[in-house]
Amino acid sequence: MNAILNVIVKLFIRIFMPGIARSLEEEGQFDFRDKVPGRDETDVSLYIDVEDNGAGVTLVCFAGMAVLYAAMPKFEFRKTLMTGRDGYNFVWVRDIHRASYYLAPDGSPNGFAFYTRIIGDALERLGSAHNIAIGASGGVFGLLLAYALMFPHRKVVPLIPPIPMPAWLFATLYAGVELFLGVTGSLSGVAHFAHLGGMIGSGLTVMQWRRARGVR
Repeated sequence: MNAILNVIVKLFIRIFMPGIARSLEEEGQFDFRDKVPGRDETDVSLYIDVEDNGAGVTLVCFAGMAVLYAAMPKFEFRKTLMTGRDGYNFVWVRDIHRASYYLAPDGSPNGFAFYTRIIGDALERLGSAHNIAIGASGGVFGLLLAYALMFPHRKVVPLIPPIPMPAWLFATLYAGVELFLGVTGSLSGVAHFAHLGGMIGSGLTVMQWRRARGVR
């Protein structure tokens, strides 16, 4: 299944986002790779990238946030993160090894402990006074709901399945799938409730904007 998904996603990105595809390839973030039991886990750079800027705050960037950074290294995203007075240190968790979140590289079912150890070691070396974990997927789901609330009848075509539908229906179905997966735990390694939290926050924000402008 991962092999089929990999081919579909790579083809889509190459056709519609060639610049991002090139950047992802340069950063080594272009493949969804399955865990290979027995892989040498001593090379931590396979799983995290550590950027020491001598700052007092370290951002641990998971999953979508790490991919977003890798996809746009030459654009405004990194510049935005570095606008603080003292900047930040970074620990980028490579999303291409997401399978290792729940199954460690040596094949044992302690992936969480593996990531806890290597990220903890990195944070200890950086020695920041404050450490903050962030991701991007909640924000992406927030944008999805905001679009559906503002343009409910606009047609959207998902990649899978490629069936045109109004934005409100797509957002509703997606939220339902996330709620089901989160409650049942049938797709581990994904923060489904963080996605739903992003949608809830977005909905409240849009409601406040509309109330402030007298729009229903």
